[in-house]
Amino acid sequence: MIRDELQDSNAKEFESKLNLGFELLQRCRQPEFSSLFRVYLSWLKHKRRWRQWYEHQTERFTWLNSFSSTHSDSEKPAISRTNSFFHDSGHDRTTSSTSLRDGASSSTSSKAEDFVNLLSRCYRLWEWVVVFVGLFYAVTIPFFVCFASDLKTFHEDHEDEVALAHWERIVIGIDLVCMADLFLKHSAFRRVLVLSDGGSTDVPTATQQPVAPPPLTSMSSTRTLTLPTAPQQSSHKRKNWWQQYVNTHLWLDVVTSLPFDILLYVPPLSTSTMADHRWFYLSLFQLNKVPRIVESIEASERLTQFLAADLNLPIGESRLHFIRTVCVYVLSGHWIGCLWFRLGLHAYDIYGDSWLSTYKMLAVDEFEELSEIPTSRRYLRSLHFAIGSITTVFYGDVVSMNAVETVVEIAFIVVCILIFGVLVGAQGEMIEANYKHKMLFEQNLMELYHFLKNNDVPRDVRQRLRLYYTNTWLKYHGHDDLEGVRGLSTLLVEDIAQYTLRGFANRVSILKSCDESFLRSLLTCLKHIICSSSEAVVRKGDVDRSMYFIAKGKVLVQGPGFELVKHEGDFFGELSLLYGIPRSATCSSLGVSLLYVLEWETYERLLADYPEYREQNRREWVIVSTVLKTGESRFRSIIDIVARMEKANWVLVDEIIRKAKSLK
Repeated sequence: MIRDELQDSNAKEFESKLNLGFELLQRCRQPEFSSLFRVYLSWLKHKRRWRQWYEHQTERFTWLNSFSSTHSDSEKPAISRTNSFFHDSGHDRTTSSTSLRDGASSSTSSKAEDFVNLLSRCYRLWEWVVVFVGLFYAVTIPFFVCFASDLKTFHEDHEDEVALAHWERIVIGIDLVCMADLFLKHSAFRRVLVLSDGGSTDVPTATQQPVAPPPLTSMSSTRTLTLPTAPQQSSHKRKNWWQQYVNTHLWLDVVTSLPFDILLYVPPLSTSTMADHRWFYLSLFQLNKVPRIVESIEASERLTQFLAADLNLPIGESRLHFIRTVCVYVLSGHWIGCLWFRLGLHAYDIYGDSWLSTYKMLAVDEFEELSEIPTSRRYLRSLHFAIGSITTVFYGDVVSMNAVETVVEIAFIVVCILIFGVLVGAQGEMIEANYKHKMLFEQNLMELYHFLKNNDVPRDVRQRLRLYYTNTWLKYHGHDDLEGVRGLSTLLVEDIAQYTLRGFANRVSILKSCDESFLRSLLTCLKHIICSSSEAVVRKGDVDRSMYFIAKGKVLVQGPGFELVKHEGDFFGELSLLYGIPRSATCSSLGVSLLYVLEWETYERLLADYPEYREQNRREWVIVSTVLKTGESRFRSIIDIVARMEKANWVLVDEIIRKAKSLK
């Protein structure tokens, strides 16, 4: 029996230790994460030890200074201070060791979560490197392949040797970055890539073994039942892991990371005629990096969303998309210009006539031969043709002089129309994002204004309508209070409302005393309204069952024999909402005010989920809103009774509350 009790207690302790965020722990135990996670935990451990040592040395240094300054006065306090110091140090070490032991078991899940978040942030930073590498290849590969094909590396030219040496170092550095990207993409960032591609958040674990049924013994014997694991499953798991990684995508990444340009430094290529065209072949052997350009374009799209949504930059997402589209447009013109020049050079060698040889193209008066023209002038002229072909259907100044150029020019026209359509679409998207709400807002205003005018509505009402729309536009720029949350889950909508209305809820006294779950649901039920100066929010005698909270501004309450001003954080209309009593006063806005209204239908749906708050709100909200000089305890007792009268007539309730306010 004692053995069974010990086994039960150990099982309960084991189950309590496993409740640490199982998915995160399993994710950190994956083959690609286990080593990094151990390094991360080791780094945290050494960081904690170094910080404790630093704090200990700082305290010791401070104590030595105070000891040396007071040693001449008295020795006994110094001895007691010394004892207290070592006692405190030992106590700190004991406390720190105890806290380390407790933290090792209680914060494992948080460390795993921090580790995964750290990998995600590192992956975002690494994507910037991927984008810049793709931009480097997108600019250099077409330029050197097309423009350096007729350039020779003259070894007697010292300046050219120096420039080539510097360029080779840059290329080797970029190759090392590509190899590092291959390693990180299939080790540390593999799970981040799966999640970013829309994969499941469930982490693949080892295949579970079929459990054999326990033998037909007593129930007490099943407590000590252990399931042996087959040793063959470890090799099977490694085999599945290898088959999972060795796929087409992996081989493509390997091919795009191999530095083929190193072959130029290995015999026999280093001693062949390729050495005289080092600029050309150095870029030609980098054509395997072209898929990285496509990858960088996709990464730039993710970074655009990251900059707009996560970093909260002052620039809009539509503008970032437009800037990205313009960059893609310029790169497309760069590629078209390079290909057009290389095609013209090839056609010139075949036909002896090309667009390069036409009047005022490249061979202008001061140049006698085509080879004398600087590379910069060739590139600018080709880029001028490319940009003109994208934005228009050519100006006619660049004329194809042979059949090859004519066919390619037709293909360029089709491609450039598509590129230009993308550019126009991006511009239209930015304009729509900036002015869509304004156009819809003005359209609704004009339609409503003409409707009122055609039905002979008084001029002051129309002016109030225009003023209301003006104040609403200045406050929200045509956006709804919680625009875009429709269709989201209830929990997510409550989270959004809780954080956006957090400051408002802290200023309202009756909301600060509510339970968090009820407050979250209540905030989603509120609707905002903007009141102009001197606008009547409610009038005396109205039977509208709604309650108003003042977020900004002031409201003047005018009743029979009294006037008072309510400020931010105050509320009014609680009797109409809770008991159905008609309005007893007229409330007008003093200046422009922002109010939140809680309607009766919405409030009843809320109480269906929280019925315990019906009586509590009928009591507390009325007591808080009523200011009495005397008889407060009596008034509380009467309101407590009224709050329980759910089926009482509002006339009776109104009479009871009025008499309760007049008690002394």
